[in-house]
Amino acid sequence: MQCGLFTELQCPERQRESQLYEELLAQTVAAEEFGFHAMWLAELHFHRRFSILSAPLLTAAAAAQRTQRLRLGIAVNVLPLHQPLRLAEEGAVLDVLSHGRLDFGVGRGHPFPGVYESFCIPPAESRERFAEALDVLVGAWTHEPFAYQGRFFRVSDITVVPKPIQQPHPPIFVAAGSPETYTATGQRGLGILVPGHVQPPAALRELLASYREAGHTAGHHDRLRVTYLIPIYVAEQQRQAETDPEPYVMYYYHVLGQLLSGEFPESYQRYGEARKRVGTLSYAEIRQERAIFGEPGYCLERLQALREALGFQQLMAWMNIGGMPHAKVLRSMQLFAERVMPALR
Repeated sequence: MQCGLFTELQCPERQRESQLYEELLAQTVAAEEFGFHAMWLAELHFHRRFSILSAPLLTAAAAAQRTQRLRLGIAVNVLPLHQPLRLAEEGAVLDVLSHGRLDFGVGRGHPFPGVYESFCIPPAESRERFAEALDVLVGAWTHEPFAYQGRFFRVSDITVVPKPIQQPHPPIFVAAGSPETYTATGQRGLGILVPGHVQPPAALRELLASYREAGHTAGHHDRLRVTYLIPIYVAEQQRQAETDPEPYVMYYYHVLGQLLSGEFPESYQRYGEARKRVGTLSYAEIRQERAIFGEPGYCLERLQALREALGFQQLMAWMNIGGMPHAKVLRSMQLFAERVMPALR
């Protein structure tokens, strides 16, 4: 199993944005020193308490200049909000600057209030825009010249430069929320990003079965790859590991619940069914099925059981959820790297 880290960079009251970015970059450098495989960065807009990570490609470019080996993942670029040719250019430049270390996650993002509307994109178009933008992105990276005719995007014989170092293109992963996305991603033969913090293992096991079935039917037996995201906190003692994260985790789920409390656009109805309850979850429920907080042996046991149940090849450990203090994040990373990660490899 490859073990990486993930962040959305929450910004609770009384925290400075500049300090949080400095700490994130310090955690990225430490991740490489500790032997983690990757750092994954989200893209989220306009809701400060939930996230200030609105430009992950820029943040990853800064991380690329501070690291040499660590892979830099975007989880995810919200494709319907972007002009895909421009995104292809920026992704290619990041791959060049990082000497071929980019992992490119894509998705439709959360239907948070005001996000799609502020970019003048109707949410009802999100699924079709996503599919077209992904076609343009892959085509621009792999064809020279490239042309495309769709409902939303039209390209006439252009050549995107530079091309990515990784050929035919950086690894692409799709963030999945609805059953339709699991099936479509399998049909494309792309990697999938699985949100263990919002969907319990029993639901994910069923959805991943449809992903694998669609991929095998389409002949993509060797291309399917599952990356599993889950909050993790490691401490020397089990009681400390269970109590330290509580205020930060509950802050996160409280804010997420508020943002998801309204009506969902029609194109997000299946997504909404799986997420409506997150704001009402108790800390005990979160610890039981949507997070792993414990001493090293406990964390290892839980992760091995989840790997057997879900069959994932890559882990995204979310350790700075909800504004967790920097020193605690670094210590958790170190304990995981020294006493959990070796057994997972």
